[in-house]
Amino acid sequence: LERELLEISRKLSRQLFERKNPPKIYLLETSAGGRIAGSLIGLPGSSKFVLGSQVAYANSIKEQLIGRFLGDEESSLSEELTKEMALAAMNNTEADLVLAENGMAGPPDGNLRSNKNGVCHLLLIQISEMTEQPDEIIHEVIQENPFFTKQEHQIRFAISALELLSRKLDPSPPSISH
Repeated sequence: LERELLEISRKLSRQLFERKNPPKIYLLETSAGGRIAGSLIGLPGSSKFVLGSQVAYANSIKEQLIGRFLGDEESSLSEELTKEMALAAMNNTEADLVLAENGMAGPPDGNLRSNKNGVCHLLLIQISEMTEQPDEIIHEVIQENPFFTKQEHQIRFAISALELLSRKLDPSPPSISH
């Protein structure tokens, strides 16, 4: 898994370096625990496109980010909250693109304690060059095996997030050879 994460990080880095003006990217993570940012920032030259990152792990930090309390009945793992967090990150930075991950990696021993173990929401928001407002929002739900370890979930969430960003940067379908 670590090798796969390194490979997608390198691919994404190449994609960004090939652009004349790569987007300024801000990375927001919860359960991936910094693995998304670490995989990109660990590569030479990443300061050309990575603006910054944040790990909003505790609900109290998520609440600070969005500027309100999470209700007792509100899930800390939802598309709505992930979008709200991503928009707040975009408003508080000079990012052209925000990649947000909000998930539940699960307990380190692999026991199933929640039906949300192995689930994450990925959200990609890009600013329109014309209006300087959020233009395109892409949302994906990742469902991994709930019995994977916490570390396996973290790496798989990071890989999925970087793959989403890579597809956004190169939306052409893969060629099929006969």
